[in-house]
Amino acid sequence: MNRKFIPISLLVLALLVSCGVSVQAATSNSPTATQAPVASPPPADTPTSMPSVAIGSTNASKVVQLSNLGDALLYHLAYSPDGKWLIDTTSAGNKFFDSTTLAPMSQPATTQAWTGTPVFSPDGKMVAFTSVKNDKVSLLDVATGNVIQTLGGQPSAFGNLAFSPDGKTLATGMGDKTIYLWDVATGKVLFTLSGHTEIAIVLVFSPDGKMLASSSFDKTIKLWNVSNGKLLNTLSGHTDSIFGAVFTSDGKTLVSSSYDKTIKVWDVASGKLLNSFPQPDRVYGLVVSPDGKTLASSSLDTTITLWDLSTWQVLHTFSGHAYTVTSMEFSPDGKTLASGSSDGTIKLWDVNSGLILHSLDQDAHNVASFAYSPDGKILAGGTFDGLIKLWNASTNQEVNTLHAAGSGVQSVGGLAFSPDGKALASGLSDGKIQFWDVSDWKLTNTLDVHKGGISGLAFSPDGKTLAAATYEKTIQLWDVTSGNLVNTLSGHTDAVWAVAFSPDGKTLASGSTDKTVKLWDVASGKTLFTLTGHTGVVYSVAFSPDGKTLASGSADKTVRLWEVASGKSQPFPGGSQDSGASLAFSPDGKTLASGSLDGPIQLWDLSTGQAIASLTGNTAWIKGVAFSADGSLLASGSLDGTIRLWGVAP
Repeated sequence: MNRKFIPISLLVLALLVSCGVSVQAATSNSPTATQAPVASPPPADTPTSMPSVAIGSTNASKVVQLSNLGDALLYHLAYSPDGKWLIDTTSAGNKFFDSTTLAPMSQPATTQAWTGTPVFSPDGKMVAFTSVKNDKVSLLDVATGNVIQTLGGQPSAFGNLAFSPDGKTLATGMGDKTIYLWDVATGKVLFTLSGHTEIAIVLVFSPDGKMLASSSFDKTIKLWNVSNGKLLNTLSGHTDSIFGAVFTSDGKTLVSSSYDKTIKVWDVASGKLLNSFPQPDRVYGLVVSPDGKTLASSSLDTTITLWDLSTWQVLHTFSGHAYTVTSMEFSPDGKTLASGSSDGTIKLWDVNSGLILHSLDQDAHNVASFAYSPDGKILAGGTFDGLIKLWNASTNQEVNTLHAAGSGVQSVGGLAFSPDGKALASGLSDGKIQFWDVSDWKLTNTLDVHKGGISGLAFSPDGKTLAAATYEKTIQLWDVTSGNLVNTLSGHTDAVWAVAFSPDGKTLASGSTDKTVKLWDVASGKTLFTLTGHTGVVYSVAFSPDGKTLASGSADKTVRLWEVASGKSQPFPGGSQDSGASLAFSPDGKTLASGSLDGPIQLWDLSTGQAIASLTGNTAWIKGVAFSADGSLLASGSLDGTIRLWGVAP
């Protein structure tokens, strides 16, 4: 895989601090023309176009942080070759995560003594680290955690590392401006590459392993012959330090990025500059997808841009980090992009849709699901690492933490209070449903769904039935009293994300990855209507209090309204504003709240279809919104690790 990231060094950190971080709006213009810098957005709590909601003095400070950012700075990410592990490097050391869920994994104790750029060998059996205590590079056996080789005794190891494609050679950048090529098996230096007048920042091997490219603070890129250590060419043209360099999959082209606010494309054979694309801000890093078709670039404006390498057109611009994206890596299958930022978070992005799949704050818990008790007194938040956090909504105090996953690490994908408020149901990613007694928070029952994880839960209005949405395309209806499976509703062709009962309990609505909404007859289990029109995953469904209208929200950034009796679509003029991640009707049915995929929450007047307010402050996917029983408060849970209470009464 052709990839290279920024190495760790005090010099790089000093540059970042001295240069500052400019936060700018994302752009998706074609790179063929110079792009003017875009305006910085307003402060996080200032609406951009709509009036702010009146926040009462007793409500204004009700922001409950599920996760507090640690003090550690995040520098680098690395996927294992099989895609199962993700390693991050912070100023506090290295951590291992499950690459799908970002759940913490057990790790070799020795990794705590190492920092620097973690690099997996191509076969995934070794990982190389640089030491924080000395100038050595250690090769770690991933299976045992033992150090199997130490490369050292050389002056001032700088920290940037790269394995050759066959895993036999390791390149290291040194603080004395040289580059060493090491024989991994023997630990001996093969060649010392000299020529840069400043420290080398990025090292990357060509796909065939015959060439090494190095970029430097000296504003040049050098191409080296790996077999003899000789300099082949020096690429000059950048006017500032070069923090990104990657080969395309055929090895014929090299792409570089620099603090001079350009991305440049070079012909490897001749060393000639083929193209130069001006950018709105300094470009920090580059990575090429495993199939060689897509390039990801990160910028100091906090965004990530995906480029089609055949046309150089922008495919997506990802926004969600609060500060500079310091590292990126594609998963081995190319479907996911992992990014690490100096804001202390790791985010996993769906490459096709641009959605944030998971977001992890260092030493933090991120909200995977969310529920408000019927009396409005308790807020519950399920996390990606198997916890249920409980707060007193009046005092803003955390009252309990339930370890839903026990000793394992499972995400709490669904939460629902029973209508009488006496029980809380939780759905886990391993397919189990748990029932908790609210009076003492003891676990009273566990149901094993067997197939697929739980993505959403809903109690029937009478509290007798629990509906569970699963990733296995089905919805299961459970008898709450007996714990027996009553019915399995089949019909969706992909994972089911959301379920909701109508107020009379006779109809169930579901939303799916297959882009449809289905209405089911609860008594018979038969499909009443299949509602089509969305062009993306349907993440949320909600019935109006009178049961006559259904709202659905989708990854296509629209909210749609449907007449329940006929299944016909109803007009919703304001529905195309990135606002379909989560939905809730106010108790009087006059207002619809919609949470977005990137933070803002909109309040819509259903009589006019117009947005009446925008609630800003969150920085990631709003996983859930819920009104208090009297409609005076709106609670929201987000992947940014917060649960917030908003005063929404006039």
